[in-house]
Amino acid sequence: MNEPESKVPVPEWYPKAIPTLKKMWNKFIDGMMAADQKQSEYYNSVMKFEKIKKTVPERQWYENVYIPFGTYLYLFFGFVIEFIDGAPHVTESSLKKIKGVLADDADRIQGEKELPK
Repeated sequence: MNEPESKVPVPEWYPKAIPTLKKMWNKFIDGMMAADQKQSEYYNSVMKFEKIKKTVPERQWYENVYIPFGTYLYLFFGFVIEFIDGAPHVTESSLKKIKGVLADDADRIQGEKELPK
């Protein structure tokens, strides 16, 4: 039988990681918008009728309706804050996933700085 994951308090480094996570979220939304744009261009080239033209929603729709930041954290990292005795707690596995992605991003940024031009 599956046992529930252990919860740990939200660490002090998490608020400092939010800007990096938001950059990743923005890149994901950019990718979604680009894919939707390509798909709608193809669809509109095939379906020549004006009444069924496909359009791409504005960025705000993606950010607020389709995949808000909290939803992104949940889908990609399993990150959900639960309050236990008034203190915010998260699962250990979600923190490990976030730490791993942040470490990969830091390595990538460091590697870009070291690349010869």
